[in-house]
Amino acid sequence: LNLSIFELLPHGAQVIVGTPGRIIDLIDRGNLELADVKYVVLDEADTMLDMGFIDDVEYILRTVSPEKQISLFSATMPEEITRLAYRYMDNPETVLVDSDEPSVETLDQYYTVVEQTDKLEALIDILKSEKPASTIVFCATKHQAHKLAQELYRRFYNARSLHGDLSQNQRDHVMSLFRAKKIDILVATNLASRGIDIPHVDCIINYDVPKQALLYFHRVGRTARAGGSGSSITLVSSFEVQDFLKIKKLTSADIKPLHKDADVQALQRLPHQVICPSYEPRSRHRRYGSFKEWQRGRWQN
Repeated sequence: LNLSIFELLPHGAQVIVGTPGRIIDLIDRGNLELADVKYVVLDEADTMLDMGFIDDVEYILRTVSPEKQISLFSATMPEEITRLAYRYMDNPETVLVDSDEPSVETLDQYYTVVEQTDKLEALIDILKSEKPASTIVFCATKHQAHKLAQELYRRFYNARSLHGDLSQNQRDHVMSLFRAKKIDILVATNLASRGIDIPHVDCIINYDVPKQALLYFHRVGRTARAGGSGSSITLVSSFEVQDFLKIKKLTSADIKPLHKDADVQALQRLPHQVICPSYEPRSRHRRYGSFKEWQRGRWQN
């Protein structure tokens, strides 16, 4: 959507494609009426969630005809996206496609076992020993990405953060600096795990193990692109063992221990059925027959 939309909309349109913010702007101006819309497509819903657009999406859906058909495309299905689907879709059908696992021939994948409280020092050790020229460090939350980038910068690393709390102009500025090799370390949320093609990235570090295996493939796929080589290193804490083992089970690649015998023994010593508060919603979801039953149980427990 651009300024020419004001000239086109009075004559009607069959298809409208736009960002949530731009569409809401046109709705509020009275230039866009969606009451008769029959089909709504939400692309990369999990990315919009990570960027903080989920409330905007719900606002738009409330303005569309109740008879609409919704198609929701998402690489992962976090709890908020599942809730959105059941709120606005009638008996949604789920279609799963194959994961887009990156080529394993030119990508060396490693893991190292480290407690959560020791991850910062482990990251510093990796940066010192591996000396990657261009690195993306993935974090689980926007707050963590921001704080980690600040800490790395305080330790004289050329690092910047990329996450959904930044404005579009700020995100574009950070990405332009990273593309131009004026930033050595990009500390990012999953916002940077797709749609970014920067050939010179030679190392991916998973500061947190992604809770969904497909996110791992998206993350490490930011390196070793177009036939180039690269490496990925995942920091695994005791609370992340289950998620990491799911990834190892699904990938055809050999995720090797960074410190060989030490990491192998450490992983074997860790309990593989760790109970952690962050896992609780998923276990409840499995226990109930439907999302609505799970939601009722969530508030009762």
